Amino acid sequence: YMNRWLKEYPRLGFKILKSKKVKIDDKMGFLIDLVHEDKKKQLRQVVFVKKQNAIILTCRDQAASFRETVKDCNQIIRNFSWLN
Repeated sequence: YMNRWLKEYPRLGFKILKSKKVKIDDKMGFLIDLVHEDKKKQLRQVVFVKKQNAIILTCRDQAASFRETVKDCNQIIRNFSWLN
């Protein structure tokens, strides 16, 4: 699923900076860092899948200030938990 999805980003004008599997606490996820050079936006997405459900957490900011924004983004991602 993720490999197919990753092919879509360049078509939308995004450059993939990094993509990798991650383990956050006991949750496995997939992290994607992107930049849209024309719009000067940078994004971090983390996808978590559990059974038949997926959640995508997305943080976005101006590329110039993303280094600071990503700290808050990472804190939100670390605090994510599935509701039963």
